[in-house]
Amino acid sequence: MGNLVFTLNVFSEPILFGGSQAGFYFDFFYILAFLVATIWMICEGRQMKIPLVSWLLVLAISRLFFIIGTKVIAFSFADWVTAVYQLELPQTTEKVIIGGFALGLAAFFVAIRLFKIHTGSLDAMAIAIPVSIAIQRIGCLILGCCFGTSTHMPWGVNYGFGSPPHFHQFQVGLIEATATSTTPIHPFQLYEALNGIFVAVLLLIVRKKVKSQGGLFLISIGVWAGIRTIIEFFRDPYAHAMGGEIWGGLKVMQWILFGVSLFALGYFYLREKKWRLLPASNYSDPPKQAAVWLVLMISVCMTWLLRNWLTGPELFAMNLMLIPALFISAFYLFKENTIPSFRWATLALMVLPLLLMSQTLKENLPSDSTRTRGYDFFNVGFSSGDYYSETSFLLSGPPSGCGSSRTFETFRNEYWNAGFGYGRTKISEKDAFSYGANISMGQYGEEKISTAITSDRFLFSINPYVQYDVKWFGIGGGLHIGNLYWTRAPENLVDTPSPDTGTLKSPIYPQAYMRIGPEHILFADGGLANSLPSPFPSMRAEIALGSGFGLPKGNKLRVGTSNFGEFIQAQALITKSWQASATYSWRNTHYYIGTSQEALNRQFFVNLQYRFNYKE
Repeated sequence: MGNLVFTLNVFSEPILFGGSQAGFYFDFFYILAFLVATIWMICEGRQMKIPLVSWLLVLAISRLFFIIGTKVIAFSFADWVTAVYQLELPQTTEKVIIGGFALGLAAFFVAIRLFKIHTGSLDAMAIAIPVSIAIQRIGCLILGCCFGTSTHMPWGVNYGFGSPPHFHQFQVGLIEATATSTTPIHPFQLYEALNGIFVAVLLLIVRKKVKSQGGLFLISIGVWAGIRTIIEFFRDPYAHAMGGEIWGGLKVMQWILFGVSLFALGYFYLREKKWRLLPASNYSDPPKQAAVWLVLMISVCMTWLLRNWLTGPELFAMNLMLIPALFISAFYLFKENTIPSFRWATLALMVLPLLLMSQTLKENLPSDSTRTRGYDFFNVGFSSGDYYSETSFLLSGPPSGCGSSRTFETFRNEYWNAGFGYGRTKISEKDAFSYGANISMGQYGEEKISTAITSDRFLFSINPYVQYDVKWFGIGGGLHIGNLYWTRAPENLVDTPSPDTGTLKSPIYPQAYMRIGPEHILFADGGLANSLPSPFPSMRAEIALGSGFGLPKGNKLRVGTSNFGEFIQAQALITKSWQASATYSWRNTHYYIGTSQEALNRQFFVNLQYRFNYKE
């Protein structure tokens, strides 16, 4: 993809978003949309008092079929023939949200029947759906997919060479092949984002006035689809993966959306009219183990089988829900199948090293952590990795979809980093506040497989940061400043067919961290550029589920996924003054061009912290 220029005509100068980075922003907002939806729906389910294990499994399998539905509905007849005869799903980056709704809701209804959850649980998705659509459309706006028709309105937008609108306007003869940008077009993606925001605000206003269970969901889908039917007039018919054909004066997609809107709002009216007060739903009964096993195995096995068909962001979005569901289900099944009086003995056999460590060292830890009001600390760490990566260049066809032709370059990457840092932690009875700075340096080598040309780069980073923690929540942020290189993953689109490098460089990079849940019991956390001693050049974004197994603060085990694959991390408080952590990351990937076998990507991180100057 060439340099993408996105220009609002109300400004005198174009806003340059940066060519190959457009794909990164699309993936970023795609994942962010699913993250927001995940948090919102879990919280809504808890307010409805639905058992957590049942609710997470319902959401996990619904999300899996939603993602599958957005992709398979865009298949052509030839794609389906290929799938049937070769028993293999064709690769596609096209997405149609209606297909996701159809398969996702089908899986949702089957799952809630298995777990005996009332259909009123649909209301948990009422606000999450339009909000996540609004967030995702920001990524579409930057990338240029789902583009609008030509316009002379002052808020029209222009896209640069190599973007989907530029390719389309060249095909239909509106611009020359050498034109630097398109003619102004409607920002349809922005209209759709505003549609989602409007629906979410409307639901917040009327949610207490709706009487029927599932009514909020029907309003959400009905109003969204109705408005989308209207704004579809401003979307170019050729910007559709499915439903752009004209029939009866309207696009096929408009007829589908109109039908969905009419059904949802009509059904809502009938339910409200015939509403009667029902006994409060009781979800207190634990789910049947057979249902837990069935839904869990289907979700895990299908995700694993489709891992090479799903894109990186799609797999990441799926794991956002699947990993918590997996751990909560494992805990539930463990509890249901062990004798209470022997439960700790069983767990000890499963996590023997961690428990032996805690039994040995507990005497050296403070008997009451609230008596410690703060301490200083030093960090030292080392990391190393050996992994493959690739870049892709668009030769012909649209930037996304089955009709495109691409060429790939493979790179082998090796690096090491060493670093140290100093910080301070202040502790009260309710919260803890940490701040400090880390310095890291290292060497990064990259080999282009097709030419065997190698290049070496010096890595250097200064990283000031802050972090605030309470029992159920934690948040932090910082900044990396220095000579920062990182591998293109998952954003691997480039502007030249045979680039000399598969890395990007910047003198500055943001850092972020968030945790939900108590560390000593069970928590989920994620971060951006939050690895020690340095997240460069590889492990920049991560999300994980972890537990401290009831041990003193500082002991925990995390399992998660990052932009470079899966990882496991163990952290142990050896004594009152010493804490150690180790992280191992791996990724089994497809066969890279130029490699003789499936490339295994492995990385490890080790860190040691010394605490001193305790304030009691």
